[in-house]
Amino acid sequence: MKTREEREYEERVKRRVLILKDLIENGKVVFTENMKEGLDESFSKARFDSNGEPDLLTIDARVRSLALAVEHFDHREKMKEAISLYQIQEHYFNRFETNFGHFYQEMVLNKLTPHQVAIDVAYHHDSNYLNEVVELIVDIPTKVHQQSGKYTS
Repeated sequence: MKTREEREYEERVKRRVLILKDLIENGKVVFTENMKEGLDESFSKARFDSNGEPDLLTIDARVRSLALAVEHFDHREKMKEAISLYQIQEHYFNRFETNFGHFYQEMVLNKLTPHQVAIDVAYHHDSNYLNEVVELIVDIPTKVHQQSGKYTS
């Protein structure tokens, strides 16, 4: 009997192989002539069941590694479609302005350096304050994903 990890691994490999197959069929992945010979041999050995699922016993390491690389690029494209760079930047800078804008304004008003402001914040504020600000910054990617409603990891 297979462990949960083994079953999950097999599902990931199957998903990757199907992504590779789709991208090849749609012409989004092409190979140079010097790569084709070895890949053609590997692809010719690959078998699929009646449901279209790959038989992992027929998928060699060359196809598995190629499928892993292709999955990365497919995932990257889906991420770019789900959340635009503009949305990420807008959310980031709004958050930054909300949390640090008053420090910047005080710095300019009082003709201070960033180092002087940092010393004041680090040593003259409640430590909880800094922890809350850091948590907000670290949480930005999650908030962007939640607000866009298009992508979840």
